[in-house]
Amino acid sequence: MDVSADTLKGNVEAIKKSDTLFDRVMVGWFTVGVFLLLAGMFLVTKRTGFTTIVYAFLVLPALIVLVSDLRNAFSKIYRLDVLLPISLVCYLILSSVWGGGGSTGDYIKRGLCAILTCYGLCYFSKKDAPKMELAVISAIVCVACACIFWIVDFYVLMGNPLSERFMAGQSDYFSLYKDGYYAAFFNPLRLSHVLTFMFFMTIAAFCYFSLRGLVVKGLVVLSAVSIGLLIFFAQTRTAWLLCGGAIGLAVFNRWGWKGIAGYMAIAVAAAFFFMQIDHSVVNRGLSYRPEIWAAGIEKIEGAWWIGRGLGAEMLLHIEGVSYPFAEAHNIYIMMAYYGGGVALAIWFLSVFFVLIKPFLKDGLNLWVALWGSLFLLGGMTDGAGLLSRPNEHWFTLVIPLAFLYFSAARNSSPMIKLWGGKKEALVDG
Repeated sequence: MDVSADTLKGNVEAIKKSDTLFDRVMVGWFTVGVFLLLAGMFLVTKRTGFTTIVYAFLVLPALIVLVSDLRNAFSKIYRLDVLLPISLVCYLILSSVWGGGGSTGDYIKRGLCAILTCYGLCYFSKKDAPKMELAVISAIVCVACACIFWIVDFYVLMGNPLSERFMAGQSDYFSLYKDGYYAAFFNPLRLSHVLTFMFFMTIAAFCYFSLRGLVVKGLVVLSAVSIGLLIFFAQTRTAWLLCGGAIGLAVFNRWGWKGIAGYMAIAVAAAFFFMQIDHSVVNRGLSYRPEIWAAGIEKIEGAWWIGRGLGAEMLLHIEGVSYPFAEAHNIYIMMAYYGGGVALAIWFLSVFFVLIKPFLKDGLNLWVALWGSLFLLGGMTDGAGLLSRPNEHWFTLVIPLAFLYFSAARNSSPMIKLWGGKKEALVDG
C-alpha cells in the first residue's frame, strides 16, 4: 500500500506538534515547580506540605520526562561527576540495612526524589532558561516580601527588642511552628539554611540572569537586602559567614583583589562596631559545637570503615546541657557515623570530579564558586539533613548540587584561572 508524501508530511507535523505540546506542558509544570521549590516553605504552614509540593511539582514531572526519553537520559549519567553522587546515595541506602532505624524503602524513596529533582532542574534549565529565570526571580521576590513582613511582625507588632534573636522572643520555636506562625519553620537555624540559599540565589541571578530593565534589577537588589536583614536577625553565625563570603566572591569577580581589599576593610570595621553595640551573639560562645563534634566522633569509634548505618540512633550527652543532642551538628561527622570511611571517600571523590577537576582544567567561575561553597560548607554546623525528605536541609545539599550541574553557567568565563590567561568579566551586573 502506497503512502502519499502529503500523508507522511502530515504525520511528521503531527509528531512535532505532539512534542511541542508535551514540552510546553512540562515547561509550565516545572516553572510552577521551581517557584514552589524555592518559595514553598514560606507559603505553607507545615514541612509536610512542602514535601508534598516537591513530589507533585518536581519529582513527578521529572519522572515523566525521564521515562519519556530513557535512552537520552541514561546516556548522560555515564560520567564520574554524576555517577559518584548517585553511588553515595545508593551506599547510604544500603547502610540502612545494618543501621536498624527507619525503613530502607523510605530511604530509597528519599534518594530517588533527590536524584529526580536534580534531573528535573537540569532538564528545565536547558529546555527553557528564560522560564527558569522567571520562576527563580518570582520566588526571590516572594521570599523577600515574607522576610519584610516577618521582621515587622516580630520586632514591631510583637514588640521584641532588635537584639532579640528572631523566633526566640515571646514564644518558643515549637509553639510558633505549631501555630504555623512563620510558615514551615520551627527554629532560626533551619530558617537560616533556606535564607542563605536564597541570598546566594540573588547574587547568582544578578550576575548571570538576563535581567531586563532597572525595575527587575532593583527588585533583585532590594530582595537581597530584605533576605539579608532576616539572616542578620536570625543570628546564625554560619549563615553570616557564608553570606559575607558570597558577597566577597561577587566583589572579587567584578573588581578583583583591589575590590576584595576594600570589602574586607569595610567588613572588619562593621564587625568591630557591631561588637561594641551588642555582645549577645558573641556571648553565646560556640554553642557547644566543639563538644558536640568531639562526642559525635567518639560515637564513630569501632565503625570507621562502613559506619553504623543510616538510621542508627545518635544521642550525644554534653556536660552542662540538660538534654541530649540527636545529631552531631556537622554533615561530615554524620556521614562518617552513618557510612564510615567508604561514604567519606565517595563524597570527596564526588567533590573532586564535580568541583576540583573542572577548576583545574578550566578555572573557577562565580556560579560554581557560589554553589560549591554552599554545598561544601552549608552543613558544617547542622548535620541532620543527610538523605532527608524534601525540607529545609535540601537547601544546603540537594538544590545547590543541582545548580552546580547547569552546564551553561559552568562553562562561562572564569574569575580565577590557574594556568595563565587573563581573567575575563562575566555578565555585567
